[in-house]
Amino acid sequence: MTTIILVRPQLPENIGMVARAMLNFGFDQLRLVDPREGWPHADAYPASAGADTVLGQTTVYSTVAEAIADLSMVYATTARKRDMVKPVIDLPQLTPSHQHNMGILFGAEASGLSNQELILADQLITIPTNPAFSSMNLAQTVILVCHYLYQRPQSCAKEMQAASKKELVFLLSQLEQFLDECNFFKPAGKKPLMLQNLQNIFTRAGLTSQEIQTLHGVFKALVKKK
Repeated sequence: MTTIILVRPQLPENIGMVARAMLNFGFDQLRLVDPREGWPHADAYPASAGADTVLGQTTVYSTVAEAIADLSMVYATTARKRDMVKPVIDLPQLTPSHQHNMGILFGAEASGLSNQELILADQLITIPTNPAFSSMNLAQTVILVCHYLYQRPQSCAKEMQAASKKELVFLLSQLEQFLDECNFFKPAGKKPLMLQNLQNIFTRAGLTSQEIQTLHGVFKALVKKK
């Protein structure tokens, strides 16, 4: 299942047009993170051209972390490659998979996604455009992504269940606690960057639920041996 997640969308009309674009290609799971005009909003429905089923079940979250907690694979769209170690793919390389509950993040119309929000994604997606005129409307971006996914066959690889973001966040919180106890973060001012690097490492690993449980056991065993 693929979920579309709009982060801080500014205009309810754009949310409506996104719902229309989604339903054109058979997608109906829409989540909003901190929409500027609140939700639900009457102005979204005319713009959706009848995609009421999408808007009617749209859910709202306060943060990106909450919106992706139950997902196992998260992509984030970005117009430019950021200064972070994270896989970047062009849109045609995006392939849905049976083993993942997949989410795709789209940033606010004016500002896009912050670096802190991009860190939460497993991979970044760029859309090849004219470099001299690359700015795209939010609904245009969503419809391109949905169109590509609609055309691509799902991967049927029989792999173990991928871990959810909630499981990964809990693992990282336990790791941070253990590292604090052994005074790992030196100097203290570098702790945020060190945590960001650790988060990127574990996100890139693509851990399964079983692997997460194994790591919990490893961390506990190491702490006991202190």
